[in-house]
Amino acid sequence: MSKTIYWLASYPKSGNTWLRAFIANLRCENRQGVDINALDDTANLVYGRAWLDNLLGFESGLLTYDEIDQLTPTILKEYAQGRTQLEYRKTHHAFRHLPDGQPLLPIEVTAGAVYLVRNPLDVAVSFSHHRSCSIDEAIRQMADPELALAGYRDSLIHPLREKMLDWSGHVAGWLDAGGSDTLVVHYEAMVGTPLSTFTRICRFLHLPDDTPSVQRALESSSLKNLQQQEAARGFREKAQGQAQFFRKGVAGDWQQTLTPAQIERIVADHGPMMRRLGYLDVEGRPLVMPAQEPAP
Repeated sequence: MSKTIYWLASYPKSGNTWLRAFIANLRCENRQGVDINALDDTANLVYGRAWLDNLLGFESGLLTYDEIDQLTPTILKEYAQGRTQLEYRKTHHAFRHLPDGQPLLPIEVTAGAVYLVRNPLDVAVSFSHHRSCSIDEAIRQMADPELALAGYRDSLIHPLREKMLDWSGHVAGWLDAGGSDTLVVHYEAMVGTPLSTFTRICRFLHLPDDTPSVQRALESSSLKNLQQQEAARGFREKAQGQAQFFRKGVAGDWQQTLTPAQIERIVADHGPMMRRLGYLDVEGRPLVMPAQEPAP
Protein backbone atom coordinates (compact mmCIF):
# COMPACT_ATOMS: atom_id res chain seq x y z
CA MET A 1 0.00 0.00 0.00
CA SER A 2 1.35 3.40 -1.00
CA LYS A 3 1.99 6.04 1.61
CA THR A 4 0.42 8.98 -0.17
CA ILE A 5 -1.14 11.18 2.54
CA TYR A 6 0.67 14.02 4.25
CA TRP A 7 -1.34 15.18 7.26
CA LEU A 8 -1.55 18.93 7.87
CA ALA A 9 -2.12 18.57 11.59
CA SER A 10 -2.69 21.09 14.34
CA TYR A 11 -4.74 22.08 17.32
CA PRO A 12 -7.39 24.56 16.08
CA LYS A 13 -6.35 28.18 15.48
CA SER A 14 -2.71 27.34 14.87
CA GLY A 15 -2.36 28.21 11.17
CA ASN A 16 -3.84 25.15 9.46
CA THR A 17 -6.19 27.02 7.10
CA TRP A 18 -3.44 29.48 6.21
CA LEU A 19 -1.15 26.57 5.28
CA ARG A 20 -3.91 24.98 3.20
CA ALA A 21 -4.52 28.25 1.35
CA PHE A 22 -0.79 28.57 0.72
CA ILE A 23 -0.55 25.03 -0.70
CA ALA A 24 -3.59 25.61 -2.91
CA ASN A 25 -2.08 28.78 -4.32
CA LEU A 26 1.33 27.16 -4.75
CA ARG A 27 -0.20 24.39 -6.86
CA CYS A 28 -2.47 26.70 -8.85
CA GLU A 29 -1.39 28.31 -12.11
CA ASN A 30 -4.10 30.96 -11.84
CA ARG A 31 -2.34 34.20 -10.97
CA GLN A 32 -5.57 35.60 -9.50
CA GLY A 33 -5.26 33.25 -6.53
CA VAL A 34 -7.44 30.44 -5.21
CA ASP A 35 -10.92 30.96 -3.78
CA ILE A 36 -10.91 30.23 -0.03
CA ASN A 37 -14.09 28.22 -0.55
CA ALA A 38 -12.31 25.90 -2.98
CA LEU A 39 -9.79 24.23 -0.68
CA ASP A 40 -11.36 20.78 -1.11
CA ASP A 41 -8.09 19.12 -2.16
CA THR A 42 -6.76 19.64 1.36
CA ALA A 43 -10.05 19.11 3.21
CA ASN A 44 -10.25 16.79 6.19
CA LEU A 45 -10.80 13.21 5.02
CA VAL A 46 -12.09 11.97 8.36
CA TYR A 47 -14.45 14.84 9.12
CA GLY A 48 -17.03 14.91 6.33
CA ARG A 49 -20.09 12.74 6.88
CA ALA A 50 -21.20 12.58 3.22
CA TRP A 51 -17.74 11.34 2.17
CA LEU A 52 -17.82 8.67 4.86
CA ASP A 53 -21.36 7.56 4.01
CA ASN A 54 -20.36 7.13 0.39
CA LEU A 55 -17.46 4.84 1.31
CA LEU A 56 -19.48 2.87 3.88
CA GLY A 57 -22.50 2.40 1.66
CA PHE A 58 -24.88 3.29 4.50
CA GLU A 59 -25.58 6.26 6.78
CA SER A 60 -22.87 6.80 9.36
CA GLY A 61 -25.54 8.23 11.65
CA LEU A 62 -26.38 4.62 12.51
CA LEU A 63 -22.98 4.30 14.20
CA THR A 64 -21.66 5.71 17.46
CA TYR A 65 -18.66 8.04 17.41
CA ASP A 66 -16.44 5.29 18.84
CA GLU A 67 -17.61 2.83 16.17
CA ILE A 68 -16.75 5.37 13.47
CA ASP A 69 -13.30 5.83 15.02
CA GLN A 70 -12.77 2.07 15.02
CA LEU A 71 -13.65 1.90 11.30
CA THR A 72 -11.57 4.92 10.31
CA PRO A 73 -8.20 3.14 9.78
CA THR A 74 -9.83 0.55 7.51
CA ILE A 75 -11.70 3.25 5.60
CA LEU A 76 -8.53 5.28 5.06
CA LYS A 77 -6.63 2.21 3.88
CA GLU A 78 -9.43 1.45 1.44
CA TYR A 79 -9.41 5.06 0.26
CA ALA A 80 -5.64 4.95 -0.35
CA GLN A 81 -5.72 1.75 -2.41
CA GLY A 82 -4.39 2.38 -5.90
CA ARG A 83 -3.65 6.06 -5.31
CA THR A 84 -0.22 7.22 -6.44
CA GLN A 85 -0.38 11.02 -6.14
CA LEU A 86 0.60 12.69 -2.90
CA GLU A 87 -2.26 14.31 -0.96
CA TYR A 88 -2.15 16.99 1.72
CA ARG A 89 -5.01 16.61 4.19
CA LYS A 90 -6.03 18.73 7.15
CA THR A 91 -6.73 17.17 10.52
CA HIS A 92 -7.35 18.42 14.05
CA HIS A 93 -7.47 14.86 15.37
CA ALA A 94 -5.07 14.09 18.17
CA PHE A 95 -2.58 11.40 17.19
CA ARG A 96 -3.96 8.59 19.31
CA HIS A 97 -4.38 4.85 19.36
CA LEU A 98 -7.67 2.99 19.39
CA PRO A 99 -8.58 0.33 21.98
CA ASP A 100 -7.18 -2.41 19.71
CA GLY A 101 -3.82 -0.63 19.60
CA GLN A 102 -3.88 0.65 16.02
CA PRO A 103 -3.46 4.37 15.35
CA LEU A 104 -6.57 6.25 14.25
CA LEU A 105 -4.61 7.62 11.26
CA PRO A 106 -2.86 4.52 9.90
CA ILE A 107 0.88 4.51 9.29
CA GLU A 108 0.28 2.43 6.15
CA VAL A 109 -1.18 5.43 4.27
CA THR A 110 0.87 8.17 5.94
CA ALA A 111 3.80 9.70 4.07
CA GLY A 112 4.38 12.14 6.92
CA ALA A 113 2.90 15.10 8.73
CA VAL A 114 3.44 18.82 9.14
CA TYR A 115 2.46 19.65 12.69
CA LEU A 116 1.75 23.33 13.34
CA VAL A 117 2.14 24.47 16.92
CA ARG A 118 1.27 27.86 18.40
CA ASN A 119 1.81 29.43 21.79
CA PRO A 120 -1.19 28.31 23.89
CA LEU A 121 -1.48 31.83 25.28
CA ASP A 122 -2.36 33.03 21.78
CA VAL A 123 -4.38 29.90 21.02
CA ALA A 124 -6.65 30.68 23.98
CA VAL A 125 -7.47 34.12 22.57
CA SER A 126 -8.21 32.85 19.05
CA PHE A 127 -9.98 29.73 20.31
CA SER A 128 -12.41 31.84 22.32
CA HIS A 129 -13.43 33.67 19.14
CA HIS A 130 -13.61 30.40 17.21
CA ARG A 131 -15.85 28.80 19.84
CA SER A 132 -17.83 32.00 20.51
CA CYS A 133 -17.09 31.73 24.21
CA SER A 134 -15.21 33.64 26.88
CA ILE A 135 -11.44 33.36 27.17
CA ASP A 136 -11.86 31.68 30.56
CA GLU A 137 -14.08 29.04 28.95
CA ALA A 138 -11.59 28.57 26.11
CA ILE A 139 -8.83 28.02 28.67
CA ARG A 140 -10.99 25.43 30.42
CA GLN A 141 -11.67 23.61 27.17
CA MET A 142 -7.98 23.59 26.26
CA ALA A 143 -7.29 21.72 29.52
CA ASP A 144 -10.07 19.17 28.93
CA PRO A 145 -8.64 15.72 28.02
CA GLU A 146 -12.02 14.72 26.55
CA LEU A 147 -12.45 17.75 24.29
CA ALA A 148 -13.83 17.03 20.82
CA LEU A 149 -14.97 19.21 17.96
CA ALA A 150 -18.35 18.82 16.25
CA GLY A 151 -20.05 15.45 16.52
CA TYR A 152 -23.50 15.26 14.96
CA ARG A 153 -24.96 11.80 14.40
CA ASP A 154 -27.97 12.57 12.25
CA SER A 155 -27.03 15.04 9.54
CA LEU A 156 -25.24 14.74 6.22
CA ILE A 157 -24.26 18.39 6.27
CA HIS A 158 -22.66 18.43 9.72
CA PRO A 159 -19.13 17.14 10.28
CA LEU A 160 -18.10 14.21 12.41
CA ARG A 161 -16.37 14.24 15.78
CA GLU A 162 -12.70 15.07 16.07
CA LYS A 163 -11.28 14.09 19.43
CA MET A 164 -8.47 16.43 20.37
CA LEU A 165 -7.59 15.76 24.04
CA ASP A 166 -6.19 18.74 25.93
CA TRP A 167 -3.73 21.10 24.22
CA SER A 168 -0.65 19.50 25.79
CA GLY A 169 -1.87 16.00 24.96
CA HIS A 170 -2.57 16.98 21.37
CA VAL A 171 0.94 18.37 20.93
CA ALA A 172 2.60 15.42 22.68
CA GLY A 173 0.76 12.91 20.51
CA TRP A 174 2.03 14.40 17.27
CA LEU A 175 5.54 15.19 18.50
CA ASP A 176 5.99 11.66 19.78
CA ALA A 177 4.04 9.83 17.04
CA GLY A 178 5.84 6.59 16.27
CA GLY A 179 6.44 5.41 12.74
CA SER A 180 5.69 8.64 10.91
CA ASP A 181 7.93 11.45 9.69
CA THR A 182 6.77 14.69 11.30
CA LEU A 183 7.94 18.23 10.61
CA VAL A 184 7.10 20.51 13.53
CA VAL A 185 6.58 24.15 12.59
CA HIS A 186 6.01 27.07 14.96
CA TYR A 187 3.17 29.39 13.96
CA GLU A 188 5.41 32.23 15.13
CA ALA A 189 7.99 31.25 12.50
CA MET A 190 5.29 31.25 9.83
CA VAL A 191 4.48 34.85 10.82
CA GLY A 192 8.01 36.08 11.51
CA THR A 193 10.06 34.41 8.77
CA PRO A 194 7.48 33.30 6.20
CA LEU A 195 9.74 32.79 3.18
CA SER A 196 12.25 30.49 4.87
CA THR A 197 9.59 28.72 6.94
CA PHE A 198 7.23 27.97 4.06
CA THR A 199 10.17 26.98 1.85
CA ARG A 200 11.14 24.41 4.48
CA ILE A 201 7.55 23.12 4.52
CA CYS A 202 7.54 22.85 0.73
CA ARG A 203 10.73 20.81 0.68
CA PHE A 204 9.34 18.44 3.28
CA LEU A 205 6.08 18.00 1.36
CA HIS A 206 7.80 17.57 -2.02
CA LEU A 207 6.18 20.71 -3.37
CA PRO A 208 7.82 23.41 -5.53
CA ASP A 209 10.24 25.30 -3.30
CA ASP A 210 11.77 27.87 -5.62
CA THR A 211 11.65 31.39 -4.22
CA PRO A 212 9.39 32.97 -6.89
CA SER A 213 6.76 30.23 -6.47
CA VAL A 214 6.82 30.42 -2.67
CA GLN A 215 6.64 34.23 -2.70
CA ARG A 216 3.72 34.22 -5.14
CA ALA A 217 1.80 31.71 -3.00
CA LEU A 218 2.51 33.72 0.15
CA GLU A 219 1.17 36.88 -1.47
CA SER A 220 -1.99 35.11 -2.66
CA SER A 221 -2.59 33.59 0.77
CA SER A 222 -1.77 36.69 2.81
CA LEU A 223 -4.05 37.52 5.74
CA LYS A 224 -5.22 40.65 3.92
CA ASN A 225 -6.21 38.58 0.88
CA LEU A 226 -7.98 35.94 2.97
CA GLN A 227 -9.85 38.62 4.95
CA GLN A 228 -10.96 40.38 1.77
CA GLN A 229 -12.26 37.13 0.33
CA GLU A 230 -14.15 36.30 3.52
CA ALA A 231 -15.69 39.77 3.62
CA ALA A 232 -16.77 39.52 -0.02
CA ARG A 233 -17.97 35.91 -0.22
CA GLY A 234 -17.95 34.48 3.29
CA PHE A 235 -16.06 31.36 4.32
CA ARG A 236 -17.97 28.10 4.46
CA GLU A 237 -15.60 26.57 7.03
CA LYS A 238 -16.36 29.28 9.57
CA ALA A 239 -17.89 27.87 12.74
CA GLN A 240 -21.55 28.58 13.44
CA GLY A 241 -21.88 31.79 15.44
CA GLN A 242 -18.32 32.86 14.71
CA ALA A 243 -18.17 36.51 13.62
CA GLN A 244 -15.00 36.26 11.52
CA PHE A 245 -12.67 33.34 10.75
CA PHE A 246 -9.60 35.25 9.55
CA ARG A 247 -9.07 37.66 12.43
CA LYS A 248 -5.64 39.04 13.40
CA GLY A 249 -3.15 36.31 12.55
CA VAL A 250 -0.46 37.79 14.80
CA ALA A 251 1.96 36.37 17.35
CA GLY A 252 1.92 37.73 20.89
CA ASP A 253 -1.65 39.06 20.98
CA TRP A 254 -1.98 37.47 24.43
CA GLN A 255 0.11 40.30 25.93
CA GLN A 256 -2.65 42.82 25.27
CA THR A 257 -5.56 40.47 25.87
CA LEU A 258 -4.99 38.00 28.71
CA THR A 259 -5.09 38.90 32.39
CA PRO A 260 -2.25 37.84 34.70
CA ALA A 261 -4.59 35.24 36.23
CA GLN A 262 -5.39 33.78 32.80
CA ILE A 263 -1.71 33.60 31.89
CA GLU A 264 -0.94 31.89 35.17
CA ARG A 265 -3.71 29.36 34.61
CA ILE A 266 -2.50 28.43 31.11
CA VAL A 267 1.07 28.03 32.32
CA ALA A 268 -0.16 25.88 35.20
CA ASP A 269 -2.10 23.69 32.77
CA HIS A 270 0.55 23.39 30.08
CA GLY A 271 3.90 24.48 31.57
CA PRO A 272 5.90 21.31 30.79
CA MET A 273 4.91 21.31 27.12
CA MET A 274 5.41 25.07 26.86
CA ARG A 275 8.95 24.58 28.17
CA ARG A 276 9.58 21.80 25.68
CA LEU A 277 8.42 24.06 22.84
CA GLY A 278 10.42 27.06 24.01
CA TYR A 279 7.44 29.19 25.05
CA LEU A 280 8.79 29.66 28.60
CA ASP A 281 12.19 30.97 29.65
CA VAL A 282 14.43 29.18 32.15
CA GLU A 283 12.54 30.81 35.02
CA GLY A 284 9.15 29.74 33.69
CA ARG A 285 8.13 33.16 32.33
CA PRO A 286 6.19 33.27 29.04
CA LEU A 287 8.01 34.30 25.89
CA VAL A 288 6.44 36.11 22.95
CA MET A 289 8.37 34.06 20.41
CA PRO A 290 9.64 30.50 20.94
CA ALA A 291 13.24 30.32 22.08
CA GLN A 292 13.95 27.06 20.26
CA GLU A 293 12.61 24.41 17.94
CA PRO A 294 10.67 21.64 19.70
CA ALA A 295 12.71 18.79 21.08
CA PRO A 296 12.21 15.54 19.17
